[in-house]
Amino acid sequence: MRFLIGHTPAIRPARSTSALWRRLQPILVGPGADTRVARVHARSRVEPLKHWASHYRLAASILACALAAWAAPSNKELDASFRDEIQPLLETYCSSCHGEELKTAGIVFSEFDDLESVVRSRSIWLRALRVLRENEMPPMGAQPSVQERQRIVEWIDNAVNHLDWSEFSHPGSVTLARLNRTEYNNTIRDLTGLDMRPADMFPTDGQGDSGFRNDRDGLFVAPVLVEKYFSAASEVVDELIASRIAEGRFSARLELEDFLLTETNHPRQHYGFDLINQQQTVYRYVTFPRFANYTIRVRAWGVSGRQGIAPGLTVRLDGKMIGQAHVIAPPDEPHVYSFQTNIPSGSHRISLHWYTPKTQETNDHNRRLVAEAKRAKEAAIAAGKKPKGGEPVVVSLDWVEVEETAGSGPEGPLVWVAEPREDVPARTAARQILARFAERAYRSPVEESEIERLLAVYDRAASWGETYEQAVGLALKAVLVSPRFLFRPEVGGNASTDYELSAYELASRLSYFLWMSMPDQELMDRARAGELRNPTVLDQQVKRMLADGKAQAFIETFFAQWLGYAELGGTIKPDREEFPQFSARLGEAMTAEATLLFDRIVREDRSLLELLDANYTHLNEELAKHYGIRGVLGREMRRVALKDKRRGGILGLGAVLTATSLPNRTSPVVRGKWVLETMFGEELPPPLPDAGELPEPGKSTEGMTLRQVFEMHRSEDRCAVCHERIDPIGFGLENFDGIGRWRQTDNNQPVDATGTLPSGKTFEGPVELKAILLERKEEFARMVSAQTLKFALGRDLEYFDEPAVQEITQAVIRSNYSAQALISATVRSYPFRYRRGLPKS
Repeated sequence: MRFLIGHTPAIRPARSTSALWRRLQPILVGPGADTRVARVHARSRVEPLKHWASHYRLAASILACALAAWAAPSNKELDASFRDEIQPLLETYCSSCHGEELKTAGIVFSEFDDLESVVRSRSIWLRALRVLRENEMPPMGAQPSVQERQRIVEWIDNAVNHLDWSEFSHPGSVTLARLNRTEYNNTIRDLTGLDMRPADMFPTDGQGDSGFRNDRDGLFVAPVLVEKYFSAASEVVDELIASRIAEGRFSARLELEDFLLTETNHPRQHYGFDLINQQQTVYRYVTFPRFANYTIRVRAWGVSGRQGIAPGLTVRLDGKMIGQAHVIAPPDEPHVYSFQTNIPSGSHRISLHWYTPKTQETNDHNRRLVAEAKRAKEAAIAAGKKPKGGEPVVVSLDWVEVEETAGSGPEGPLVWVAEPREDVPARTAARQILARFAERAYRSPVEESEIERLLAVYDRAASWGETYEQAVGLALKAVLVSPRFLFRPEVGGNASTDYELSAYELASRLSYFLWMSMPDQELMDRARAGELRNPTVLDQQVKRMLADGKAQAFIETFFAQWLGYAELGGTIKPDREEFPQFSARLGEAMTAEATLLFDRIVREDRSLLELLDANYTHLNEELAKHYGIRGVLGREMRRVALKDKRRGGILGLGAVLTATSLPNRTSPVVRGKWVLETMFGEELPPPLPDAGELPEPGKSTEGMTLRQVFEMHRSEDRCAVCHERIDPIGFGLENFDGIGRWRQTDNNQPVDATGTLPSGKTFEGPVELKAILLERKEEFARMVSAQTLKFALGRDLEYFDEPAVQEITQAVIRSNYSAQALISATVRSYPFRYRRGLPKS
């Protein structure tokens, strides 16, 4: 009770039941506690009614005292006690390792001189709190007494978890937000209706401290990018003009007789052509009148006498694959196979290619051919003859159709909203086009003076004798290279004040969070009407936007970059010799599986805990076969119920398991570290510079599993502290190989997937591991909340974002881990709706 003398602090609510129990335990459980509990329990059984009320009053009294004892001191008291009590203890017990000389793990405690400096480096002190509670530190030398350790732990806990955050309120400042590549492509699509993806030719976006590629601190403007902006603007406007002057919707039937052949020694057929090997290609050049989405249809059928092999067709445009299909239609029932893609104006090469996918998809005709081939082989063997070679796999082609997909959305024309007529002068029509285009491109109202500047560009081009379309197009280019289009400025306030975003700025933040694109007309209308700041309206818009197909950009990008598999198949690629089974198609299916998991949880507003463990996944035939799951046929991804619990959730995703492996083998350390950091937000120090590496496979490791090799390495005391936390989790996933397949052996030895965590809990394999991780669901909710807020703000989180993270986390927990509650709470958070101005230079 020494703590209570001299002040009456406000009582703060318990963060969790376990936290409250830690505070109550010294009071409720002391010497002779077992005897007292037994005595009370026995008496209550004899006289339940007589003693229940008195026991309740006693418990309530004890609870009230405990809550009072648990009340956190004020910030001023924390600041004073740091100087008077904590600093001397740190100097005595911690300076030898964390002083100016060694700077172990980059931590120097003498750099902290007050509460504010501690709060600014909150992550460091959270790590210190953990290692002190778990007796990992100090590792050697003079040790603090039990009371001293308890005092340090108590002070750090109050300073980083229970202080008065109102004194540190700050919504943060975001660097002027440049559109990244994905945002630029999507904005051009929604602004013009042209899904051209010109930003694919831009330099790769940097990755800021947040870990996301929309981090504004990583989106600097290189000189080469300025050139790309001008080039992209010209490309987009040229296509807009082409779409304006072209008449009618493009459609053409292309007979195979008019296609060119790469191999002329194969005869044409009366219906077209047969593809029978990989060297064969039929192709033709087609002139497209404008950029648009086109459907390419191919009438075809296929024949195969090989077990488990189907005829396959690949369609390419200018050498780039736009689609593949299993051609399982029989000769008497040809099928039309359709492919869709965006094609720019001009002449482009359409080509058709043969390939042989492994699949169980087939038809009655091909099953008869397989049976006949089997009988012929058996007959040849019985007659002592050499069996005939592989049966032919043939794709027969009849014709190709190309048709422009109907464009123009519900808002009508997106750019050419006016045209000159007898009663509408050309300049008046140009004004209408430019005023609407600029407002949509700038995502806010446009002053009359800005419209006049754009019209001046139009006037100059018209005076040069340019056509109406070319003159308007030059002004449109001016819009597309304007900083107001390329950046998302948020104006107002100054460096020392917090201010609420304008309705238009809020609409822009919301759309680039959930759509990674510009606001649509409804968002702009809500902003114009002043309704968007209303929390109810904001929630309604979140639900509407998540139901829209454009939310796919958020779902794909956020999940892949958070979990670290975004570069699967690119910079993350398994070794070809060690894992020849991994292919580009398999990698695409793995990525789709992961995306569809998050997509279902978000769009159907399911529990975020399904990310930890789910009884379903999404597979196609190739990925299902890779996992050893039967009964899934075809190339299309579909939801599949899982009978085996070891595969469901993040830890069973092939994309994650491959991304957390080395190119030629699994890595329990990488996987264990990934789980602790990515799923639960723990900060682990980097390995010691001289920690060494695992020995290369050879005589010294012959006949040893990877686990046995690791245990040799971690036998050193200086490595053991971290490995005791990391390795058990990684070894619990060792049944999954380097590309996510299930295995029972490693190097011809049984896989040992058992583990013992520092808490003493033991488990075997991913099913029991997931059950243990689910016990940390509140920590997982906090991590998801923090990552979502990072992505929404486009910056890394700072110490002053802690209240927002706590509020979002509590909203998630209260909603039973609702995915949409997570997003709504993020949008309603203080740093999302407010900002602080940057210092004026």
